[in-house]
Amino acid sequence: MTHQNAKLLTTPCIGKCSTTFGDDVCRGCRRFAEEIIQWNLYDQTIKQSIWIRLDRQIDQVLMPLCPNVNIDQLYAFIENKKIGIPHSASKGRCCYAVIKFCCHFPSFTAESGLNIPVDHLKHLLMICEENLYQIATHEYKTQFCFY
Repeated sequence: MTHQNAKLLTTPCIGKCSTTFGDDVCRGCRRFAEEIIQWNLYDQTIKQSIWIRLDRQIDQVLMPLCPNVNIDQLYAFIENKKIGIPHSASKGRCCYAVIKFCCHFPSFTAESGLNIPVDHLKHLLMICEENLYQIATHEYKTQFCFY
């Protein structure tokens, strides 16, 4: 996707960091605590690998829940509304960003390309976030916890 008018993100942080309260995986962005601490020291290759992992998780969880997305309409909506996404955002991340936007501004849902009823958005987002956190926590334990 080209992001001519979209606001590009440079960090996955969404300002809801739970690692400050002792979580090994942030409930907001789902990065590992060490990744959050080291983010500004990482080179672009490491940052990109983290973005790819996070996007893979979103695609795994969200895309099966959004089978009727009109992707061209969704991309146009992102551009038009200047929704913040990383430059190399996956389809799932794009859907996720639009779902979050439409939860705050439900009147835009019909034009978003999601093809999801407005009254399903918040529930879909809740399910998605719960499943994403479970996947991220499992990956953290797989990589860093040796029982």
